[in-house]
Parts: sequence; C-alpha cells; structure tokens
Amino acid sequence: MKKLFVAVAALATMLFMSCTKEQTTDAKLQGTWKVKSANIELYEDGQKIETPAAVKEFLEDLEIEEKMTSMSEGATLSFANGKATSTYTRDGKTVSDVADYTINGSTLTIKPNGGENLNFTIKELTASNLVLTLSVVESAELDKLINDKKSHSVLFVITCTK
Repeated sequence: MKKLFVAVAALATMLFMSCTKEQTTDAKLQGTWKVKSANIELYEDGQKIETPAAVKEFLEDLEIEEKMTSMSEGATLSFANGKATSTYTRDGKTVSDVADYTINGSTLTIKPNGGENLNFTIKELTASNLVLTLSVVESAELDKLINDKKSHSVLFVITCTK
C-alpha cells in the first residue's frame, strides 16, 4: 500500500509540474496587449546585426511588413479562451482578425482561418510585457544573399505592453 501511495504521489507531482508552466504562461498571456513596436531584425550566429542593402531589398520584395499589418505598432492583441484577436487600422478602418491559438513551452502557435500557422517564440512574458518573435525567412535563402558561411535569420519582433 505504501509503494502504491508513493507511486501515485510521484505521478501526481509529475502531472502538476508538467502542466503548471504552460498553464502559468497561458494565464499570463490572457488579456489585451498593445503593440509598442513591430520590427524586422537580422541575426547572424544569434547576434543582431545591421541589415545589408541586398537583404533589405529581398525583404521588401517579399512584402513581409505589409503581410504583418495586423501586428504593427498601435495594434492590439487579445488572448482569451484559446482565441487570439488582433485589432488594427487598415485604410482608415478598424479591422479585427480572430484565430485559434495554442501554447507549447515557449511556442505560441496562432492558427488563422484558411492560413498557415504562425509559430511565434515567446521571448518575454511578464504581467506587463510581451515579446514575440517569428522567423520569416528560411536561413538558406539569406545565406545565399550574404554568402559569408555564417548562420542567418530574419525575425519579426513584436513588443507589447498591458
């Protein structure tokens, strides 16, 4: 009986520990966040660097910033009951988009209706600050442009406050 009690207690502890971080993260995420900044940043071997002209032109051709309008400065992101709502202004009109979301560790997956999943990394999440990053370009494409045998990534960085 004592062995059974110890086994059940250990299992309960593991279940509690494995659920707590995700639940805590989701609880902190709940509410409405105001987007303070939304920037495209280039990283080389994990360090932020200035974006060369060829990469800027490449990113402009991809129209990444235009595609991320719903998460631009002044927009709001709201999270409640598994739904993420972005509210922003486009052509003088207020627009709201609603999508499902899930959290797995530090990955926030937003699932737009009819679109591809957006897998954000939660870089910071406190009671008043949220920083999300999204990889927007495959590193192989960048490596061809830069050609310096280093690893490159372009991140869309969104900084929010409550």
